[in-house]
Amino acid sequence: MAPTRNYSGVSLSPPPLHHLRHVPSHLALSGLSPRSVVLTPKSPATPTTPSTSSSLGGTGIHGFQHVPTRYSFGQSLAVPVAWSSPRTPRQSAPARQSFTVPVKVRAAVRNLSTASTSSTVSAPNSSQERAPSRKPHNKDKDKDHKEKFEREMECLDEGLRALCSEMDSDKDGFISRWDFFAAVQKNEEVAKTILPKRDASLTMKCPDTFDEVERIFEHMAGSKGRISYTDFAIYWQSAKAPKEKLASDLHDIFKIIDVGGNGEISRLALLSAVETSPLVAVRLLPGVDTQDPEQAFTATQDLFDKISHGKRRVTLLDFEEHFKKRRPSLTMSRSKAAVQPGNGLLWRSHLY
Repeated sequence: MAPTRNYSGVSLSPPPLHHLRHVPSHLALSGLSPRSVVLTPKSPATPTTPSTSSSLGGTGIHGFQHVPTRYSFGQSLAVPVAWSSPRTPRQSAPARQSFTVPVKVRAAVRNLSTASTSSTVSAPNSSQERAPSRKPHNKDKDKDHKEKFEREMECLDEGLRALCSEMDSDKDGFISRWDFFAAVQKNEEVAKTILPKRDASLTMKCPDTFDEVERIFEHMAGSKGRISYTDFAIYWQSAKAPKEKLASDLHDIFKIIDVGGNGEISRLALLSAVETSPLVAVRLLPGVDTQDPEQAFTATQDLFDKISHGKRRVTLLDFEEHFKKRRPSLTMSRSKAAVQPGNGLLWRSHLY
């Protein structure tokens, strides 16, 4: 171990040699012995910077550079270049300059912030912007529904109008399933017409009676799930009409089409009869939606071509031969027509 020496009343020991592996070669150049070096530390607060020159030959000796030592003997030590980490003194940040914002500038900024906030709050969203476009549409839809309802009410006779209004509990122009079942049980006239061969008082007790009422409701309502006044009037008229009128033979149908009475019908006469007479439309075009003008026109054209076989006019004989082959049912099914007092049935296309 290296001997301890006393300098200025302070006993110090030199650092271990393994911390100063470069010292022997450096001191060998200067003629100093490693054991003869007695170091006295200076104040650690003083930063050290690498020296550009020294009495021992400057920098660059075997990859070493001379750094001023903190020790009192005034020598410089050679340390590897990679070991040296010169520290530059920290530069203090410049002091912030305080200034006063003019009153006019502050007022302008305040007004701008208030305007942007109010515009954000008052800006309508997409749903509010679409609301004005939906509102007239809803009004138009309600207006059209009201006009259709009024036209249907005008076409019904007074008795049917009162009966439908009595059955319609919420007065919306339609008879719901609940309204229909309630009317069958409470109204004697409705019960006799709807269920002529059953006891309507057993509707909610007898499964067969219940199923029959349900079947009639589905027949009138179709896919809508509720019965319009017109649908009820059509079924009501067909149920109360004499059976011989519902089973009109081909002669009666032909007479309805042959308005002139000359024993021949043209293509135009057949189209006109299908358009104006629901009985003819149902009898000649079963399963065709005659409410759609395009479908009715196409089906009537095809029917006339099949009956006429290329002729321009059709006689009663041609008419009978065609329908005897088809053997159509003479029972009047649910048609797309409305009831008009005094004139029988009126095709719905005139109403809508």
